[in-house]
Amino acid sequence: MMRFLAAGAVAFIANASAASEPNPMQPVPPQFQGDWNSKMEDCDSGSNDSALSIDARWIRFYESGGPILAVIYDGKSTLSLIARLSSAEEEGATWDAPMKFEISPNGAVLKDVTSQTITATRYKCPHHFGYSPKPKRH
Repeated sequence: MMRFLAAGAVAFIANASAASEPNPMQPVPPQFQGDWNSKMEDCDSGSNDSALSIDARWIRFYESGGPILAVIYDGKSTLSLIARLSSAEEEGATWDAPMKFEISPNGAVLKDVTSQTITATRYKCPHHFGYSPKPKRH
């Protein structure tokens, strides 16, 4: 099962940009780094399930997070990546997750366009606290 997921993730990234190759050493571009939320008033609250934190080599959602394994940046507004996520809810469970984000020209709005049917929009929080290695427990 994990081999199938990894192969799918590699295919996703490989098709993300014809002009770029995945580079596991390339950090996430600075404009994508930061804390993001679906509502600005939820920034710094720590209790919002839309919370997303992106660092140079780590990504963190409300209940999962992990290292970024590969990055493709189109040099404009689109970032594709593969992250190895784990969750505190499922002890020991890890999975490779392909993701694709688009950032607004002013860098204030980030859209998760991984899914072809659902787009999650988040807004950049004024403060960035960085990656916490352990997902929160409820």
